[in-house]
Amino acid sequence: MAAMRVFLCHDVDPTSQKDASILTQVSARLQEMGIEIVTYPDRPDSEDFLDFVQQHLPTCQWFLLLQTPGLASLPQVPQAVDMALDLADQKQIQGVLRVVATPEEDPETPPEWTTLPSFDTTYDPLRALEKLSLSLSATESLTIAPPPAPAVDISLTTGYDRPPVPPSRLVKFREAARNRYEDLLYAHKRAVVVVSLLLLAVLFGSILLAMALRSSPTRVQAQPPKSASMPIYGEVSFFSTNMAGTEMTSGIADGVRVTVQHLAPPASGDSYYAWLLPDVKNIEGLRILVGQFVPNQGKATLTYQDPNAANLLANESSLLITEESSSPQPSFPTPDLSKWRYFGAFPQTPNPQDSNHFSALDHLRHLLADDSMSDMMPLPGGLGVWLLQNLRLVFEWASDARGTGLPTNAVQVRSDVIKILDALDGAESVGKDVPQGTPLLVDPMVSRKPILTIDPKAMVPGYLLDIDTHLFGFSTSPGTTSTQQTLAGKISSELDVVQNVLQQVRQDAKQLVAKTDKDLLSPKTVPLLDDLVNQAMIAYNGQQGSNSNTTQAGVTSIFVQIQQLAQFSIVKYTNQMQVYSGGGKD
Repeated sequence: MAAMRVFLCHDVDPTSQKDASILTQVSARLQEMGIEIVTYPDRPDSEDFLDFVQQHLPTCQWFLLLQTPGLASLPQVPQAVDMALDLADQKQIQGVLRVVATPEEDPETPPEWTTLPSFDTTYDPLRALEKLSLSLSATESLTIAPPPAPAVDISLTTGYDRPPVPPSRLVKFREAARNRYEDLLYAHKRAVVVVSLLLLAVLFGSILLAMALRSSPTRVQAQPPKSASMPIYGEVSFFSTNMAGTEMTSGIADGVRVTVQHLAPPASGDSYYAWLLPDVKNIEGLRILVGQFVPNQGKATLTYQDPNAANLLANESSLLITEESSSPQPSFPTPDLSKWRYFGAFPQTPNPQDSNHFSALDHLRHLLADDSMSDMMPLPGGLGVWLLQNLRLVFEWASDARGTGLPTNAVQVRSDVIKILDALDGAESVGKDVPQGTPLLVDPMVSRKPILTIDPKAMVPGYLLDIDTHLFGFSTSPGTTSTQQTLAGKISSELDVVQNVLQQVRQDAKQLVAKTDKDLLSPKTVPLLDDLVNQAMIAYNGQQGSNSNTTQAGVTSIFVQIQQLAQFSIVKYTNQMQVYSGGGKD
């Protein structure tokens, strides 16, 4: 039987951590359910957006609208919603659902959108997205054409799913859990309950990440000279296509988006060509054509995705824009430097005060591409994604240990708690927190490097410490901007908060593992299990304060911010950027 297909319509601003996080959670939850996501690869204000919708929507069962600020103001989005409603009226699709990602309604929101079955993620995204998954799971086995009438009672999902703000985060968690598991559709299978608890655990993926550029195909300086008066002609950002929230690291930094403005028109018969270039030391590296373009009023946007979902940041470090003949299209950037027009790159000057002589790019690659040091196995995807994945597992095990109602299986609870300590402490230090002779219960890839640094003298430092070290190294490397340094400082402060929360998770786990089987099943232990899950959830996904303008960051938003460090500008190419192998040219 064909998998369910959902058309996901969104326009998420990559600078909005919360909106990007919700998009990732929605996509991850759908794919966890085995649902195939169909989404437009560019912004929905593009010319061919409606043609794309018209072509692909009839092959889907649902149209899912992720409403973020400004979405309703894009004229083609309301048209797409109307198209989906018409198909629903004709019984060609099941219907139209809406996920609300912002605290307040957009004043431009069409009135008919407010009548759609809506799931408000403002105060309790876990509960809202569980409600969404329930609505979709009720029609999961339906065929595409012709679809039968919806098997879900829409009355369960109409209106907003916005609970009142509770006085404390623990009460909030308990109320959310009680509401989740009292839902009628949850009674049919405990497995569904457990999977639903893990919703937030699967959100790692999407997310726009900015990365990239540096040298020319053969002989370009690592970065353009810094000048306060140097005009900026564009930006380069890398993004990830893996939105599934799986434990795989493919699809990280495998796409690049280039935006340019104020470009002079090329000569008649010429086009601009944007090229991703490898490091100077990687002579045989690929010169990747991002795209051919002629600016429209000086502006253009180009997008490239690696066909094998390979990490582009691991090898590509700069971008070059050349002006060459429109036909035939070149296969490689021209070696004629008189046709080089614009250039951008990551700072690559080694820091002389760094014992490893790392540059800003080196630190970024440890965070976002590959952390291969200390004779350990490499960490493809970088420190950031492995912290995200391992902490997702901690939240998963905490949720499984808590279960629903009173605990009934002491062996399972103890096993889950030991796994949490394995991940937090690492194989080198966990023996201090578990009974003597307790074996490691997690995959060696999880326990080989701890999340926390329990022993400062340990040979393998924890993820939080390593990430903070590279943030400091990045900020102090030549070429980083004051904006990047400020952001790195903000991330470092948020890591401190996460560390304190995880220390509470560790203390809860230590208390639980020391209990007898009888005590583990006692009602008196439930508050401790509740706190274990609540603290793990806060560390992973953060927490919205009672004031909607205040948030406590979790590792999901921290990972998004780490990616925002990998940004640089495009400037006009000048002779000062020319560096020839075997001696330079001034």
